[in-house]
Amino acid sequence: MATVTPKALVEGILLTGTAATIYTTPGATTAVIRSMTLCNTDVAARTVTLYLIASGGSLGALNTVLSAFSLAAGETVILDSLFVMMTGDFIQGLASTTNVVSIRVDGSEVT
Repeated sequence: MATVTPKALVEGILLTGTAATIYTTPGATTAVIRSMTLCNTDVAARTVTLYLIASGGSLGALNTVLSAFSLAAGETVILDSLFVMMTGDFIQGLASTTNVVSIRVDGSEVT
C-alpha cells in the first residue's frame, strides 16, 4: 500500500541568477507538486524561470514550465498547478537577480 506524505518539497530558498537544481524526487518515490510560491523581496521587478526536467534530461525549452515570469517589487505569487514527478525528476530555477526571489514548493511524496 502506498504511503502519501504531505510536505514542503522545497522549504524556501533564494533563487540564483543561473539555473540550479532546487528539488530532486528521491528513489522509489513519486512527487506531487500542489503549489509553488514565489516572492520577490527586492525593490525592483525581477523575472523567474522554472523547469521540470525528467530523470536523465537536461534544461531546455521543452522542460520550461514558467518562462521569464515577471514579479513586481515585493510581489508574492502562488502557482497552484498540479505536477507529477517520477523518481529522479528534478526542478531547476533561476531569477534575473541572485538572492532576491524566494521559492517554496509544497506537495506530497508517495512511496
